[in-house]
Amino acid sequence: MKFRTLLASVMTGLAVAVTAGQAPASAAPAWVETIASGTRAVDGGVCASLDFVAFGCFERDGDVLTLVDEAADGHSAAIVWQNFVDGALYRRGACVEKRGKDVQGGCNMNFKEGSEIQIKACSYEAGASGNVADKIVTCGLSSRAFKA
Repeated sequence: MKFRTLLASVMTGLAVAVTAGQAPASAAPAWVETIASGTRAVDGGVCASLDFVAFGCFERDGDVLTLVDEAADGHSAAIVWQNFVDGALYRRGACVEKRGKDVQGGCNMNFKEGSEIQIKACSYEAGASGNVADKIVTCGLSSRAFKA
């Protein structure tokens, strides 16, 4: 019996020592919510759509996300984006147009040169409390990936 107790203690100590030597998993970056401003035309670059609800594009020249709310449905429009550097998630967030149907605006994002960007057009609850992920109502099925 003493041998089993001793063995259990040694095994527990080894498990603690091995676990303590591991680096902690890195946490995902916080969501960033940017409110669209200005009156930018949404007509170029790499684009994404949620049919008749939201439409937006990324313009590489200036790192600007442009979007328009296409529906008077009580929701805002958003371009939800993720920025990857060397294959790892670096930044993420949403560019939100909350001024109403047919208003076109933009967000200056300043993405890291050469990084990968993924965008989706979404319906969004801009007035709700909570983090960005909780405010996303629905998104278009396709996400567009490209280099900044």
